[in-house]
Amino acid sequence: MCENGRCCHNLFKSLPDRRLWDNLTAASFMILGHIELRSMDFLSLCTPQLTSFELHLPSIRTAAYDRDWPTTATSFKIPPTLLRSLTSFSFRCNWEATPIIPITLQHCVNVTTLTLNVNSDEGRMQWADSDPFIKSLSRNGLLLPKLQRLRIRQCEPSDAAKLFNLLNAPNIHDIDISFEGYETDLEHQDYENDDPCWIPKKKPYFNCPRIHYGDVGYYEVEESFGEALGVFMGRSGSSLRSLRLHYATITGAALSTMLLHLNPLTHLVLDEFNLDSDCFKDAHVSSVLPNLQMLELLNLPTEYTLERVEEFVRGDEEDKGLTLRMTHIDPDVCCPTHSQRMPPEAADIAPVALRRIAVINMF
Repeated sequence: MCENGRCCHNLFKSLPDRRLWDNLTAASFMILGHIELRSMDFLSLCTPQLTSFELHLPSIRTAAYDRDWPTTATSFKIPPTLLRSLTSFSFRCNWEATPIIPITLQHCVNVTTLTLNVNSDEGRMQWADSDPFIKSLSRNGLLLPKLQRLRIRQCEPSDAAKLFNLLNAPNIHDIDISFEGYETDLEHQDYENDDPCWIPKKKPYFNCPRIHYGDVGYYEVEESFGEALGVFMGRSGSSLRSLRLHYATITGAALSTMLLHLNPLTHLVLDEFNLDSDCFKDAHVSSVLPNLQMLELLNLPTEYTLERVEEFVRGDEEDKGLTLRMTHIDPDVCCPTHSQRMPPEAADIAPVALRRIAVINMF
């Protein structure tokens, strides 16, 4: 973790033995402060042996305060030679008004596992369609020939749709998208004694951002998301087998639009979703998702009962069978990730509280 690019630059210059760096196959950098183009040349020092790389750039709220921001936003680049050597790449960046993400991804020709964190709460993945790079892409899209697993975090559905309208991944196998505004899968810092929530430090329960920051609410997955997914599937082929969507709300119409394009799917997960009561009405797995083997509806509101999805799962008599897993909320824990019991003194400040409860039904 570095305060800025200069910090990373100095780190490499101070290494007593260059061989320590030359033998690395994985590296992770989180830059918290300003980006200085002249100090980011440490990225060019990465060796061909590096196959796994994580880079977290500062948010647009921080970076935009830099006096050189307009130049940085348009000129910052990760060396293509580094990107071409990677098989695993994690990139956190929410610099809006610049296609930095697709410009970076064009060189990820050997990446099999890709994680993108776009932090939509602070910035949007909203490049202009008139951007020269975007216009230069053919109808076949931005090709990621070896990509198998795609993870997207802190992303609005409209931003994810924009990405799907662009990508072409003929070997994609697994997609996992969380629309939640906070990174609940990361440990957060212990809070100081002067925190307004006056919570004692070093209790895992209170490291949960849902407790510290409050309920951010749900984004809505609209029909345009399903349509963009259809564009992606039509361009990429039928290799997708697993899809997980996390923390959003969806209507029956939007769900139907999405499912129409997921014919090859064998595993579907809707985690912490607000589902309309008619989401699965008048549809059967055999006709909508003929290859589905596992359907997981996790951390649902308690009022969402098995009867609302049972008919969808049963289908007709010729079905080969499907495993359905449903779980419901528990108001006494913070969230599924941390699963810490809420102490009595915190009851008034807990906006969201969830826990997985296994309910497995075989058909």
